[in-house]
Amino acid sequence: MEKNLKGKRILVSGGGGGSAAYWCEYLAEQGAHVLVNDVGYVQDESMGGDYNINLRTHESADNVVKAIRDAGGIAEADYEDVSEMNGAAHAVEHCLDVFGGVDILLNATCVSRLNECIDLTAEEWDIVIKNNLYPAFNLSKQVLPHMIKQQWGRLLYTTSAVIRSFWGSVNYAAAYAGVYSLMRCIANEVRPDHITANCIEPSAAGKTGRRSSGVEYLERRMRALGLSEDAGKKIVGTTPPASALSPFIAYLCTEEASNITGQNFALCGGRYGIYGTLEEKRYIYKAPSMGDWTVEELKEIMPHTLEQDMTKLWYSRN
Repeated sequence: MEKNLKGKRILVSGGGGGSAAYWCEYLAEQGAHVLVNDVGYVQDESMGGDYNINLRTHESADNVVKAIRDAGGIAEADYEDVSEMNGAAHAVEHCLDVFGGVDILLNATCVSRLNECIDLTAEEWDIVIKNNLYPAFNLSKQVLPHMIKQQWGRLLYTTSAVIRSFWGSVNYAAAYAGVYSLMRCIANEVRPDHITANCIEPSAAGKTGRRSSGVEYLERRMRALGLSEDAGKKIVGTTPPASALSPFIAYLCTEEASNITGQNFALCGGRYGIYGTLEEKRYIYKAPSMGDWTVEELKEIMPHTLEQDMTKLWYSRN
């Protein structure tokens, strides 16, 4: 295998579990030096298999580092809580200490609490926003001075299709919509410094359908959308492995991808797609000299104009 990322220093937050663990191993195979950051939240069966933020272990990050080293790669484990600014600063300092710099940030932290808005608790909101949105800002703020100084860098953030449409999990959707908007703004800020920023939406076999709270949630979602109760299980069962997404993630870190920035990519197996941002589809206009629109006029014109371009609330993810 060609070492497309030979010598690149990569910090992967949330790298100790889920899809990111596969990505860490692949990036190391590509020649990168990988700092596997993971706070080590433990999946708690008493909570339906959700991550318990009060229980932590070093095992997840250590296992990924061992797999990389056993394969001849270079990796170090880091256990800092990057949802805190001090933790993010320490993680970046660790990368500088062991590798001498930081070239690439892959932010892949992910904690979910599955619930509809009406049932969502303030604690469930705070946990998801804190663990999914805060790390993106905290780590970006800490790595950018080093990337700007060296006039090169890659920022990658995992997001989710929930930023476009979903049922339930408004906390999750709000967190990742925030990550997406953060990415767009940063991409503009650092483009003159030869730094790119992009989002990736990974569709891969994950934990939602493999924990009791997730199975119950998928069944409720399918009923609410008028779909069969086992549709969610079928979707999870056919989702491709996370390893299939690794080549595209590595490509975005290469020199050849230097012109790609501010974009949102959806990855599902061998299907790699790109999504646009919110853009005006059409408009209606009434000149000021003709007075303001009236409700009666809008009743007449809306069904034939703006309503023709309304986006769907739900669609099947590929």
